[in-house]
Amino acid sequence: MEDSLLKLASAIAEQKEPSLTLQIYEDALDAIPYSIGIMSLEQKILFMNKRWVMVRGIGKETWIGEHCSITGSPHCGTDKCSVDRLENGSTSIPMLWEGIHYNVEAQYLRGKDGEKIGIIKTISRLSDEYDQLTGLYNRKGFYKALRKILDENPNREYLLILTDIQRFKMINELFGKESGDRSLCQFADWLKDLAGEESILAHLDSDHFLICIPDQEELLQQIIEATDREIRFSQQSIGLRFSMGIYRIEDRNVPVNDMYESVNMAIGTIKNDYSRYYVFYNEEMRTRFLMEQELEEDARTAFLEGQFDVYYQPVYNVENERILSAEALVRWHHPERGLVSPEDFIQIFEKIGFIQELDFYVWRNVCEAIRDQKKAGKPIVPISVNLSRVDFCDEKMCEKLFAIAEECGVEHEYLRVEITETAYTDDSKQLLALVETMQAVGIKVLMDDFGSGYSSLNALKDIPVDILKIDLKFLEDFETNNRAGNIIASVVRMAKWLKLSVIAEGVETKEQAEFLRSIGCSRIQGYYYTKPLTREDFQELLVNCQVQKDEQYYRTLEQLDFNALWDANANINILFQGMIGGMGLYEMIGNQLEIVRVNNGYYEVMGGTANDIFINAGNAFAHVMDGDKDVLLATCRRSMKTRQVETIQVQRRRFDGIPIWVEVKIRYLGSSGNRSAFYFAINDITREKKLVQRIEEQNAYIDTISDRVDGVLSKPQLLVVDDSRINRMILQKQLVQYYEIVEAENGREALQVIEQSRGRIKLILLDLIMPVMDGYEFMQTMREKNIAPNVPILVMTGETGEDAKQRSIQLGASDFLQKPFEPVAMRLRIHNLIRLQRALEEKERMQERAEKDALTSLLNRATFEEKVRAILEEEETSCQNAFFIIDIDDFKHINDSLGHSSGDEVLKKTGKRLKSLFRERDIIGRLGGDELVVFMEGDAAPDVVYKKGVEVCATLSRWRKEDSEAPFTCSAGIACSPIHGTTFEELYRCADLALYKSKGQGKNKCTLYNYNAAAIEETDSTDG
Repeated sequence: MEDSLLKLASAIAEQKEPSLTLQIYEDALDAIPYSIGIMSLEQKILFMNKRWVMVRGIGKETWIGEHCSITGSPHCGTDKCSVDRLENGSTSIPMLWEGIHYNVEAQYLRGKDGEKIGIIKTISRLSDEYDQLTGLYNRKGFYKALRKILDENPNREYLLILTDIQRFKMINELFGKESGDRSLCQFADWLKDLAGEESILAHLDSDHFLICIPDQEELLQQIIEATDREIRFSQQSIGLRFSMGIYRIEDRNVPVNDMYESVNMAIGTIKNDYSRYYVFYNEEMRTRFLMEQELEEDARTAFLEGQFDVYYQPVYNVENERILSAEALVRWHHPERGLVSPEDFIQIFEKIGFIQELDFYVWRNVCEAIRDQKKAGKPIVPISVNLSRVDFCDEKMCEKLFAIAEECGVEHEYLRVEITETAYTDDSKQLLALVETMQAVGIKVLMDDFGSGYSSLNALKDIPVDILKIDLKFLEDFETNNRAGNIIASVVRMAKWLKLSVIAEGVETKEQAEFLRSIGCSRIQGYYYTKPLTREDFQELLVNCQVQKDEQYYRTLEQLDFNALWDANANINILFQGMIGGMGLYEMIGNQLEIVRVNNGYYEVMGGTANDIFINAGNAFAHVMDGDKDVLLATCRRSMKTRQVETIQVQRRRFDGIPIWVEVKIRYLGSSGNRSAFYFAINDITREKKLVQRIEEQNAYIDTISDRVDGVLSKPQLLVVDDSRINRMILQKQLVQYYEIVEAENGREALQVIEQSRGRIKLILLDLIMPVMDGYEFMQTMREKNIAPNVPILVMTGETGEDAKQRSIQLGASDFLQKPFEPVAMRLRIHNLIRLQRALEEKERMQERAEKDALTSLLNRATFEEKVRAILEEEETSCQNAFFIIDIDDFKHINDSLGHSSGDEVLKKTGKRLKSLFRERDIIGRLGGDELVVFMEGDAAPDVVYKKGVEVCATLSRWRKEDSEAPFTCSAGIACSPIHGTTFEELYRCADLALYKSKGQGKNKCTLYNYNAAAIEETDSTDG
């Protein structure tokens, strides 16, 4: 054993160090991944680490002070006991415990003078037929166990399952190998529980597991469904992907290794297929495997004999049907098999290392084709070449590609590369380096098959590509599936926001092309225009068809007559003047901007006439605030450099002198000599700016008041939940200056503290791993029982990996801190969480004040009207609702005789009683004065509503006897929808007429509106 381990154990056995030091030593042993026990010389247990306690499932308090035989080890009390054998000098012995092979090691602990003071015992797994990491069989042990189970059960059918965790290396890279090993152990335990007692399992290598289970449909389905759930969960965290190959053992005489080869062959067929995660072996796989073997053998000959041809498929502008660019596609003309699909040989070439040679072959072919066109003076368009993910492993790949282009004399602007999402998932850093290198020399990068994988948005976020190519799967059924059309439209909009171009590939029909055009996707590629063409046919097509430079439209204006921008063409003028918002054409000469042309919206934004604007047109900065002039000029120059729309917010004065904020979108149009033209789109954002300023001022005021209140009354109270006394002491020391700290050792105790706190706790600091009730169970209980739902929870844990963080957030944690953490960072997190919670609470209070009548706490007029209108607009006309107007009789007399305070009290009591007389879902409000309103939604037949009105008036009349100071009665008018109207105005008018009828008949009346005024129903509520 290591000296450091023995020193820690000796100190714990002696118990001479301060309690705080001993606690630190025990925490250190708790972090070790194998079982450790410390005993006295009489074999009484002094300490056991968390790993031992977790394995045996018994709390520490049960063990301490007991004889070590309580552990249940099969060697205790026998001649194999590792502790008893210490006297013979043996410190290590193998042990089979509950079907798992272990290595048990024991050693005396000694004091400073060498005397024996105790015993340390460790337990770890070990066997030549078992995997030392997971405790499952290794390959040797599995083959032996499988042959045995097949021989002993000749009449039972079995399945062989091979699993692969793709992208598992990301766990090791992100969190370290130790974390990866823990994940493999957890996965092994999960598989073992899932497969059941009649199964055998092996951990072969890395992330591959082999399982044999009885051939039972129910068991297999259970494994498949559980794996599907695990896939969905894992993809939310790090994007893991499980694959399963399944082999039905039909011939028991087949060698076990051949069975493994078959199941391995099966899983290989779905390695890069994101639509499937399990597959059964069949003979077609073997046939394909043999075909791939043959293609591997034929590959070298194919290169030597020139069996590969490069085809070109154009990309068209659907607006004018001009060719913008093309994609180079390779085809293998096999002398015996004929045309071999790329799907059949690309993966093979990647596997055997021929793919880079093939990619270079295509690249050279493209460069030579462009060179020939250029020499002949014929049209040229950019051509894209697909690069394999294998290419990115070659650090000199870009250098080699550039050398070929230079050799052929081809400018980089005519070359493009296409990459896939798969390349991103394999190695995003290498891919990013390639993209940046390509773009630095002017080669555009396309992301091919966007949306076909599971990491599309991650790839788009991290890799700055220039163009997206949308996978055909978005287009397959858009004519019958609205969601498919919505998805592709969203992708196109997103690309525009990101300033990316979009190419839709695989377009085959006119309907697809027209749909794409309607959503702003003008670049399309597919059989709708033309199939892939040979080099000769493609070059002929370029000659016979019109070609458009595939750049932003205004990028070509340098080549046009600059003065054409300002021609008063009738059609252009109508379009320009009809644009919504302020728009202008500007010229920049040196450091000056000049207004050349504006639309009508510009006059509205700037508050001036044509004379106001153009009298000083040569100095467009005249009305811009001094501090923003240089910024505006710099933005124009940035647009010249990026060739993109640049946005800026500046302050200026309107021509009538009023200061305003404007948002200006600037696009560079082109240059002629020393003049540069720009297009300005201008929007007045003064109102938005003032609103933001008011909100910021309110937030600052709220923070100031909150800080003052906290400073005067008390510090915010924090609950620290951690089973480590040392951790609690450290947190207390770090936070006591700013907060009042209360503590709990576990989740159960924390729930009691919260119950007794009476809402004073403002934040909970929570550890995850604790006895009695851990952090996960604590958060689950709080959520299920709705305990302190508005109190933020900051999780602090030594747990590594995304699983702990994700599970915590799902259970309601507000933030997550990994131990160890910086005290300053922790205090900032706490401050921000408390501040955010205050802001949310204040927002809710302000919202309630905005919606409620201050006197009665009923809805105010605006909110009542808004809610009723929303219901009436959304509901079908057949739905029956009721609109009540309730008026307090002689309310002015109450105010005049008893005072306004008595009148206010009457209104408050009436509002409160109305809430008790109507359903919770009914809408009750005060329109003003003594006019109260109720809207009953649904199930409001006129006869029922009328009886309800009578009941309300009668009940309020009876309650007046309780209010001797201010007795009162009420009258009501009722209208129903849809028979009396379907809008707020119609119902209010009818109910008001009915109320007028009630008032005309005396006090304490209820009237239901009827179109025939003579037939309006009424009643004296005193009769009821």
